[in-house]
Amino acid sequence: MKSRIVAAVAVAALALGSITATPAAALGKNERDALKFALGAVALGLIIKEIDDNKKKKKGKHRYGAHGGKVIPEACVYDIRTRDGLREVVSARCVAEFGVSGRLPEACAFDIRTDGGHRTVYGPRCLREYGYRVGDARY
Repeated sequence: MKSRIVAAVAVAALALGSITATPAAALGKNERDALKFALGAVALGLIIKEIDDNKKKKKGKHRYGAHGGKVIPEACVYDIRTRDGLREVVSARCVAEFGVSGRLPEACAFDIRTDGGHRTVYGPRCLREYGYRVGDARY
């Protein structure tokens, strides 16, 4: 974080320095004050932006990161053939292997009959309504 701020302030100083092609000693008091104010405003803006970016990163990790459990691995979404055509479902067995199934809402679970017997699956649309998203998650 510090290196980003230092680099940004250095770039701003170089940019402002090249705009005012006169030596600092030749600047009047008002011009020097304006330059100090501009550099201070740029530095303050960069600090505020960095703080805001850190807040967004923390919020994102808490909600959708591996510890938040709000991501359904894309590998667990399957198409099954029904009377009405293909339907997407989320495999409970696959999700359990990723350690997510204990937290999935029961309201989204339903059983299907396959050649291997009955299986429990989840509806992806229902899971989205509960705040889950399908992504390429690897826990």
